[in-house]
Amino acid sequence: IKVSSPLSTTPSKSTGDLRTTPTAEMIKESGAHGTPLQNQGLSSAPRAHVTVASSRSGNVIRAAVVDTDMRWSQKMKPTDKSYPVAKSDAEWREQLTPAEYQVLREAGTERPYVGQYTDAKSVGVYACRACGTELFRSETKFDSHCGWPSFYAPLAQDRVEYIEDRAMGMKRVEARCATCGSHLGHVFEGEGYGTPTDQRYCINSISLTLQPADEASEQT
Repeated sequence: IKVSSPLSTTPSKSTGDLRTTPTAEMIKESGAHGTPLQNQGLSSAPRAHVTVASSRSGNVIRAAVVDTDMRWSQKMKPTDKSYPVAKSDAEWREQLTPAEYQVLREAGTERPYVGQYTDAKSVGVYACRACGTELFRSETKFDSHCGWPSFYAPLAQDRVEYIEDRAMGMKRVEARCATCGSHLGHVFEGEGYGTPTDQRYCINSISLTLQPADEASEQT
């Protein structure tokens, strides 16, 4: 994948491998054709494994499908950042369901095509399910046919934290909530989608909560 420009004109601020905006180099090396982040190690052996491939603009998008309720899981990469919303592991476990905890706090991944918001068309704002920070607007959501909700840009760059992910022997860009450090998904670039940014924020449904526009207007 050839990338000729960075994702943002704003210079990246980094501490080690921690960044507030991803660079073109980070995403360029994230994998051919933007192979989704969800190709992580399985927490345990599945009963069946099927590879589904679809073609769009000459690029092949592959997603691993497992016929169980198991999710891909890996431990969260530690950072030295202090988050505005900070809780102990026990507090997170009390607040979140086991499935939410596995994805948000352990960098797990939902199975493709089963997430609550994969095909959602409702107008509104998507917020972090762990802390409530508004992350994405529905106007930036698009059909990527990869099996997970896809957005071409966050509500604001400072809402998302970008971290180099070298799990499974490849270099990718993990997206986390910048307010609480919870895992959201990964971001890819240069896949040929007809979006204004040519980026795909591949996000787990379970990491988000959609606040429909009509509900938001009723609260104001």
